[in-house]
Amino acid sequence: MSDPANVVPVSPAPALRPAPRTRRVGTLTLGFALIVVGVCLCIYLFWPSFNIFFVMKLVPLLLVVLGAELLWFTFRRPDERIRYDFLSTVMCALIFIGAFGCVTAAKYAEVASADNRSARLCDEWEADITQQLSGVSDVTGLDTYIDFDDWAMIESGIPSDLGDAVGRGLIRHASVYVQLKGGYESEDAFFAACEKVRDAVALCGVSAPDISFSTPDASEADPVSYALYIGGAFDYSRPLAEIASDRVQTAVWQAAETELG
Repeated sequence: MSDPANVVPVSPAPALRPAPRTRRVGTLTLGFALIVVGVCLCIYLFWPSFNIFFVMKLVPLLLVVLGAELLWFTFRRPDERIRYDFLSTVMCALIFIGAFGCVTAAKYAEVASADNRSARLCDEWEADITQQLSGVSDVTGLDTYIDFDDWAMIESGIPSDLGDAVGRGLIRHASVYVQLKGGYESEDAFFAACEKVRDAVALCGVSAPDISFSTPDASEADPVSYALYIGGAFDYSRPLAEIASDRVQTAVWQAAETELG
């Protein structure tokens, strides 16, 4: 037997400290981003006038949320190691870029569609005016312009025809430019020709558009040229000779003087 006095005491093995728990920072931010994007897209689908571009301006707030998440776990869980969730951060960026990129592309597609529809409606209006003026021989040239409220058109839907656009108040301004043949013996004859055109334009769906009348420049064959601009409901309610005599512009042709040697 061994002598107990010679036995070397064995010290107990030191207790193993558990490894600190690792907390991935960025996961909550990713969840928050998914909720925000999903809610905004749902609102936009059911309420197209929702200003989703304003939401895009708030994207930097994700950095605030990520910073708040980092501070929270740093001070509330000091015993845990913090690890940045790089994949979640990248996914947040991709989700926002993809979602709002698609919305932006769809928005610009709607704007392009509204512009194309506006051009077609203007062409239809010009064709209707041309048909109404088929019996007026004084007209030698015609041009039309309609300023539509494209954003209101997008929010309320593309109009089916010009009457639909007028009924929904989508027209901000409309103009007609008319070239008359000239050769009028007096202002009254010019006013009579303008009145025929005005009455024909009034039948084409747009309420009281502006109309600019003009004749060819004064020349030896046609020594007086006329120009007149009318607009507003009042100018459509009375004979032009009564309301436009002080507005008409005239130019008289003068022969060039020849110097005698």
